[in-house]
Amino acid sequence: RFDRAELRAVAPVADWLAEKIHSARLTRELTLARQDHERSSAESQELLQRVSAAARSFASIDPVVQFCRTMVGLIGSSQVTLCGLRDAGLAIHGGSESLTDLSENYRTALIEAIDRRKPLVINQEAVDADGHSRIVRSSLLYPLPGEETVDALLLRREAGPFSADDRDLQRLALFAQFARIVLAQQLLSRRDLTRRIGLDAVLQLLRAGDRVLAFDHDPTFLARHLGTLLPQNAAILTLVRQTDGSYMAQPVPGR
Repeated sequence: RFDRAELRAVAPVADWLAEKIHSARLTRELTLARQDHERSSAESQELLQRVSAAARSFASIDPVVQFCRTMVGLIGSSQVTLCGLRDAGLAIHGGSESLTDLSENYRTALIEAIDRRKPLVINQEAVDADGHSRIVRSSLLYPLPGEETVDALLLRREAGPFSADDRDLQRLALFAQFARIVLAQQLLSRRDLTRRIGLDAVLQLLRAGDRVLAFDHDPTFLARHLGTLLPQNAAILTLVRQTDGSYMAQPVPGR
């Protein structure tokens, strides 16, 4: 039992302990706030540097490759690639490194994931000597905006699975916009190159002059010159009308 005198003597100690606890709690909250501020400042600085590097990639010789190289390290990735679906198959537009280890199962998984048009994680597992399964490679696919084509930003890492929160997804959405612009720029460059090659072929035909023979004498002349515009594995046939009204195919030499 305690009387009032003893309680009055203990009361200052209890008040002192309460203030100490309150002070320690405020110190801990202040430390956490400072850490959050420092982390946010570092993340903002890193984001600005990455955005600046992504913008500078537009002026490089190969903007797709340069853009992917600036994205390495995003969400702990070790390799970044821009890929998509073309003619129901997987198309690799470019990346920080060449994809040389695409198995058929992994390629099929990428095609199915890209076709879903939403962020997805693909984990590849292996069994170690003790019989335990572990993740040897993790892939994070983020779709690019736009409905003209089906493309995605592919991030890969070798150790551990990807773990992306809302802040990471917001960053990916930002860089997906950059990636869409980079792909559009690459497409325009390829169209310009194709037009230039086509114009060169037409100019070569216009310069032929007296070397142009009648079609009956040289039915493969036009196909031989236009063949430079087609893929190497393409076959070109020239159909020559016969006296009976049928057509005979004339293969182009070298095609």
